[in-house]
Amino acid sequence: MGMQVNAQIEDTEYITAVQRFSFLLFEKFMSLWRLTPDWMYFLSANGKEYKKHLKVIHDFTSKVITDRKKEIDQETEPTSQGDEKQPEFGSKKRRAFLDLMLIAAKQGADLNEIDIRNEVDTFMFEGHDTTASAAVWFLYCMATHPDHQERVREELNQVFGDSNRCCTAEDATKLKYLEHCIKESLRLYPSVPNIKRRVSEDIVLEGYTIPAGATISMHIYSLHRNEKVFPDPFTFKPERFESEQFRHPFAFVPFSAGPRNCIGQRFALFEEKVILSTLLRRFRFVYDTAKHGPAKPCADLILKPHHGMPMIIIPINHTTSS
Repeated sequence: MGMQVNAQIEDTEYITAVQRFSFLLFEKFMSLWRLTPDWMYFLSANGKEYKKHLKVIHDFTSKVITDRKKEIDQETEPTSQGDEKQPEFGSKKRRAFLDLMLIAAKQGADLNEIDIRNEVDTFMFEGHDTTASAAVWFLYCMATHPDHQERVREELNQVFGDSNRCCTAEDATKLKYLEHCIKESLRLYPSVPNIKRRVSEDIVLEGYTIPAGATISMHIYSLHRNEKVFPDPFTFKPERFESEQFRHPFAFVPFSAGPRNCIGQRFALFEEKVILSTLLRRFRFVYDTAKHGPAKPCADLILKPHHGMPMIIIPINHTTSS
């Protein structure tokens, strides 16, 4: 978004608000409060805390938008000749995602400040824990399936050789088997295991009418383990994704689907490839199932291991572990 929050160095009011708000939101979904009117929930202690943290999140995002908007306006102020300067794109200046939205709005795109704030909130609120969760579960799948881990490493060797260079966009397009493994780990352990949608018009499903205004809860975790769609659903099989042409487009939805799908899904997949290709080129990952037992997913807002992920990390070409 064009600014630093130093999330890995220090806690801030915004970070604390995001964490606490996530907990309260999930708790509301899973409790009897989900059956009551919102005004009643907001009279409760949790409801008041919910609104307090939401205000912190919105105030922070609004400030970021205001500050960046001022900078964009300064860049496009009329020159002494009265001509408005044009924002620079392409290789001249790398733009933050927020800048691109603000410039698009300035040039007439159908984006008001609330629309922009919602997109910024989505990226900042959902774009960090989800990526971390996906990486953790992928490494777990690699550690518990060493044959697939070695096959990914063989592909990485073919693309990178002995080079220590960073993964580029061109490299990422060549990492097909790594992508299959990422998708299979997202199938088994979707970062967001459950989503909700409000129905905008009556829908008839197998003879049952779902009325407009109803809220539907979609359990992605269970959908991805439907044996009618994914035979032998509990087994890690990356080859499922070598050909997806015969699968229903809504059968695999780790980023949701339709008009409300994740705006950052392409970026997220590229981000995962960069992170995971870098790790697997340098380390071998081992999980001691006999000692720790299978990792148990925790049904939170984001799918996390219930007791963390104790893993042995072995540097490549070294014998010591850390």
